[in-house]
Amino acid sequence: MQVALFVACGLLLIGFLLRAWLKILQVLYVPAAVIGGIVGVVALTLMASRGSSVVSTTATDVIVELRSWPGWLISVIFAGLLIERPGKSLRNSLKLATREGIVVWIIVLGEITLGVLATWLVIKRFYDVPGSFGQLIEAGFAGGHGTATALGEVFKDSLKFEKGRDLGLFFATVGLVYGVVSGIVYINIATRKGWTR
Repeated sequence: MQVALFVACGLLLIGFLLRAWLKILQVLYVPAAVIGGIVGVVALTLMASRGSSVVSTTATDVIVELRSWPGWLISVIFAGLLIERPGKSLRNSLKLATREGIVVWIIVLGEITLGVLATWLVIKRFYDVPGSFGQLIEAGFAGGHGTATALGEVFKDSLKFEKGRDLGLFFATVGLVYGVVSGIVYINIATRKGWTR
C-alpha cells in the first residue's frame, strides 16, 4: 500500500512537471493526473514485463495494489460531493437537481438500452456472454471504475462471468479517457470562443 501510494504521488508529480515543461499540454488543458497516469501505465507495464527481477516484482505488486483502489476511492469521490457550496434557495436547488437528474437518467437509460440491445441482437451471436452484458457500458461510462468494479463482482459471483470485472474496468477506462479528451476539446473551444469567464 505504501509503495503504491508513493508511486501514485510520484506519478502525479511527474504529471505536474511535464505539464509545466511542455507548453502544448498547458495549451490543450491536459490535466496533470492524466499525464501522470499515462506515464504510470507505460512505465509499470514495461517494468512488470522484465522477467523475475526485483523491479518487475515490485511493479507487479504495485499494479495489483492499484487495481484494488477504485472500490474504496469511489467513497472518497462521493464524500467530496457533499462539500457545501454557497447556498441557493430551495426552489433553485430543486430546479437544478431536477434538470440534472433528468439528463442523467436519459443518459443512463440510453446507455443501458443500447448496450442490452447490442448484446441481444449482435454480441450474443458471436460470444457466450450473459444477457445483461450490455449493462457494463453504462457501469463504465456513467458509473466509472467503482461502479464497474461492483458490477463486475456481481457478474463474477452471480452470473459466473469471470471477465465481467475486467471488461467493466475497460469500459470505465475508455469512458474516462473519452470524457477527458472530449472535455479538453470542449474547454479549448469554449475558451477560444470566449464562452468562459
